[in-house]
Amino acid sequence: MKKVFLVLLIAAGLSVTAFAEAPEFKLSFGGGGLFGANFSYWGVDDDSSGDLNRYDTTGMSGGLYGFFDVTYAELNIGLLFGKTGEDNPVALNPDDPADTLTLRFSLYGKYPIAVSRMFTIFPLVGAEYDLALWAARNEGKRTMDFRDITFPVSAGEQNANAVEALSTLWVKAGIGMDTHFTDHVFLRMELLYGIRLNNKTEEYLLDQRSDADFAIGHGGDFKLAIGYQF
Repeated sequence: MKKVFLVLLIAAGLSVTAFAEAPEFKLSFGGGGLFGANFSYWGVDDDSSGDLNRYDTTGMSGGLYGFFDVTYAELNIGLLFGKTGEDNPVALNPDDPADTLTLRFSLYGKYPIAVSRMFTIFPLVGAEYDLALWAARNEGKRTMDFRDITFPVSAGEQNANAVEALSTLWVKAGIGMDTHFTDHVFLRMELLYGIRLNNKTEEYLLDQRSDADFAIGHGGDFKLAIGYQF
């Protein structure tokens, strides 16, 4: 019995040592698709009239992205097409919902843990910058007839474009998984969630709305890509 216990103890020690070893330095790159959800929650005075969620917004987007990976870091560049609008829109609001086009730059730190020779998991945390290239509303029921939308960002600027009004910075964390088909080709899946800074339009509207105490932006992403490892 003591010998069995000793063997199990040695095996456990070897397993811990294997996981404690620093990951091997590797380079990889690839690309795939992503789906994102973006929400804003506004803290509104309970005593004021109207629905409490009257300023909350929801945005959904999808697109393509590419990544470059250096063991402990991952760089992403993506292009997202989306639709966003108020959860409880004001009647006849001509700018709700809006179609959007966003260019995203992301940089994450990560720590890969080899579960087996062909499967790796990695927690990751980092920053993203969403550059809002365009926002418009589709006015045609049968045709793609878009009208560009402008946004208020200050008392003196009520017609700012999407780049100035909607661009924002995110902080996100999550987990990723690499499943290797060969020594070089792998499937990467990532799940991330985080919070963002208020964009310029939200900052301005928050200052103008006496019934709103704060606004918090949050959301998540699901990514799936094919990669090649050197």
